[in-house]
Amino acid sequence: MEIEDEVRLRDLVEFGLTPLQARVYVALLRAGRATTGELAKGLRVNRVDVYRALKALERKGIVQYIVGTVKKYEAIEPATALKIMIEEAEEKLKAMKEKALMLRPWLESQRFHKMKIELEPEPSPLFRLIHGRIIFQKMINALKNAKTEVLRVSSPSGIKVNYILGIFDIEEKKAKDGVKIRAITDIQDEIIEEILVYSRFAEVRHLPKAGLSLRYTIIDDKCAFIFTNLPTPRPHEHASLFTQDSVIIDALKKNFEELWTLAIDWEERRDGLKVKI
Repeated sequence: MEIEDEVRLRDLVEFGLTPLQARVYVALLRAGRATTGELAKGLRVNRVDVYRALKALERKGIVQYIVGTVKKYEAIEPATALKIMIEEAEEKLKAMKEKALMLRPWLESQRFHKMKIELEPEPSPLFRLIHGRIIFQKMINALKNAKTEVLRVSSPSGIKVNYILGIFDIEEKKAKDGVKIRAITDIQDEIIEEILVYSRFAEVRHLPKAGLSLRYTIIDDKCAFIFTNLPTPRPHEHASLFTQDSVIIDALKKNFEELWTLAIDWEERRDGLKVKI
């Protein structure tokens, strides 16, 4: 299986299919029509498991049974299938939001409810490990409250992710309010468009291999996000250490200033790029 196939199959799983259902649906698209046995043989999967996957896909409405002397199945066209899966996900999300309205008051009422043990005071943790979209929700909230500065050391892929998720839009608004924004990254051809946008309101410098081993965002002297894995286009795959410890933040700021003196202004980097502006 090619790498792109594996990536796209994982994308289908995010649309609400199981890994096997995704493989069966794609196999039917390629085959046109096929029996349960043919699919099981081609996918090298147990026939019963393929049958169950087909029935689930049939219930979803993205696979249909062809009446004939031999029982065969075919996949409906991709555009329709994707629309069906999106609508199903939207219905689930709507139902979850409705349940959340009832669930939240109950959960709030359970906080420290009828605690029979005395908890000793705990020191504030140096770090909190946070995952997925909550990283960017927390970062957006912190950026909205920024008063003085934002410092960022990022990989090229991190620059792309921040651009896609609208982080730059928030920073641009804060820059207009007087917040100073500085960023260090390894400026490559593939992020030149993002850098052009970013440099309109932020000071951007180039440093080879920046963000390769240490990537972070510092907001004022209040908090810092230290990313523990290389950014991907999927927000849910991100992980970050979040800290409000002043000693750690001071150490990161010192590291940033050291890197800043080694880096060059991004405009000086232009001559070394294949893409000419």
